[in-house]
Amino acid sequence: TEIYTLSLHDALPICLFNLLNQLKKGFHDKSNALEIKLEFEELLDYIVYHFACEEIWMTHTGFGLIDEHQQEHMRIKQRILDIYQGFQNGNISILNTFHSLSKLIIAHIQSSDTTYGYFASDKLSSKLMTKRR
Repeated sequence: TEIYTLSLHDALPICLFNLLNQLKKGFHDKSNALEIKLEFEELLDYIVYHFACEEIWMTHTGFGLIDEHQQEHMRIKQRILDIYQGFQNGNISILNTFHSLSKLIIAHIQSSDTTYGYFASDKLSSKLMTKRR
């Protein structure tokens, strides 16, 4: 029997997508407004946690683009709050709310998080090569 484990780096995006899918399910099941509000708040709380973890890792590894990445995190958090407020005020449809959130998060993972992933991977490879010499 093989056992697979995920590092925290890998598990965080999975948790994020699970929360997004939970919110999407609430939209499709036409959950009541309180349930959707709670799911949105859980997503917001998790994003704050997720970004804090990333920033700690970046600081620890000496990532040179951390200031830019932190600014992007601040913009994303604000955009998510704007989407949430638009949804609460009835200015954004459920479908547009979900698509806006998904696009925002996926774009961040595919660009900035991938850049950091390459950096961290290269840094780890360099440490392993140094230890072998």
